[in-house]
Amino acid sequence: MLSEIVHRKISLQIPKIRIPEDEDRELKLSEEFSGLFDGALMVSTISFTNSLKGRANLVFPADKIKKFVTLCSGDGSVPPEDTVFTDVDFDVIREIGNILLNCILGELGNLINVQLAYDLPHVAVYDRINFSKDIDSEKNHSFIILFVTFLIDSTEIEGAVVIDLTVNSIRELFRLLDGIEAEL
Repeated sequence: MLSEIVHRKISLQIPKIRIPEDEDRELKLSEEFSGLFDGALMVSTISFTNSLKGRANLVFPADKIKKFVTLCSGDGSVPPEDTVFTDVDFDVIREIGNILLNCILGELGNLINVQLAYDLPHVAVYDRINFSKDIDSEKNHSFIILFVTFLIDSTEIEGAVVIDLTVNSIRELFRLLDGIEAEL
């Protein structure tokens, strides 16, 4: 869908998925990202409810997402370390997050046969420490982390999708997945 919008071939790779176990919860979520995200982060977030409750976060280093936005718009090159965002950049990032997060959550809902209600996406720039504090402050929540790489032309843009679920929702998700597995 993104490829059609920007008239460029964009592919998405998900090389690693991580679901920290309860005993791993003592490890801060931020440690999952050590080395991947240094500096400012651009985060697009969608909250969802119904059978599952939580929020999905599309997280990219600010300089990388700036480059991605520029590549999508065909505006030329972006200096490294450029993290000055215009209102148009925020709109593009909001739409990228909306498309990607709705696709992931929609496919998850289709897989386990549940409907989810979504809020409109919210976009914010964080420093790594504040994002980590925000995510780590969620008590009684579990996370699914998808490390993702966008490929546009020959440029790789690495980031992550962090799906934050209430404990009851993660239990329900595993119960539904167990039912699917039993049917197979």
